[in-house]
Amino acid sequence: MSMNSIWKPLTGTQDFGVADNWDGGVPADSERALISAGAADISLGMSQSSLDLTLLSIGAGFKGSIGSASNPLELGNSAEIQIRAPRSNTLFLKTAESKTCSKLVVNGTSQFPNACAIASGGAAGTLGVWSKIHVVTGLLYVLGSAKVTDLYVGPGGAVFIAEGATVANIHNFGGRIYNNAALGTKLYQRDGQFVHQGTTPGNVNAGTFEVHGGTLKLNSQGGVITLIDLRGGVLDGLETDHENTITDLNLWYGARARLNQAAIHTNAPKLYGRADYQGPGTPAIEVPEIPYP
Repeated sequence: MSMNSIWKPLTGTQDFGVADNWDGGVPADSERALISAGAADISLGMSQSSLDLTLLSIGAGFKGSIGSASNPLELGNSAEIQIRAPRSNTLFLKTAESKTCSKLVVNGTSQFPNACAIASGGAAGTLGVWSKIHVVTGLLYVLGSAKVTDLYVGPGGAVFIAEGATVANIHNFGGRIYNNAALGTKLYQRDGQFVHQGTTPGNVNAGTFEVHGGTLKLNSQGGVITLIDLRGGVLDGLETDHENTITDLNLWYGARARLNQAAIHTNAPKLYGRADYQGPGTPAIEVPEIPYP
């Protein structure tokens, strides 16, 4: 059975690694660290890269901040981190080099008065990994050093992905996502808004965008997208006058696409049924009147 270490309701500036700040002593490997009260800013003792927790829980009653952009709370292997409605300042968390956070759940307030920011330690090949991130509600910043395998965003969530971050798969179920980085494998969007932006073309290349609803906006200053499979919703590429190369664009029954004349198609857009396309190139009508399977 995992033991609990419970943060005391302190004020001022405090140290994560001081035993007197915890009921149950400083958290140890395979234990649960519970921070749910107090207004202390926890900004000391941030280097905990060898600490492998079963759970780090930051609850609604905690009104302080944790770490900073230059000095985040750095942890080892974490089975789960839960952030439930933090009510004041930003939380900065980091997965140490060659370590993994198996699951991060952000369940904050929908008004976004604060945020959680994540980073990864190490260099290419040894970066710490955030395996699964669930943003139910609240605001998450994925910083430029972060490496993420799967990101899930709910209707009450908002995510900002910085240039240089590595995100393999994004699953959007109604949230708002602002992406400045390369997308490694796939965006799957059921609803909401995904804004593909960025100022360095080589850093905003993407794999596959599969969109069933909501809006996909292309605001990036150039870049290559392998496939946009628009099975519903809207593709909006009118706000940028830069060249964005789309290798393949498929529009299914009811989908709408608006692209500026600077967009480049490697292959002609394909329309499956009564889709609406406005942009450069002449689309090919593949299978009239048949909705997507």
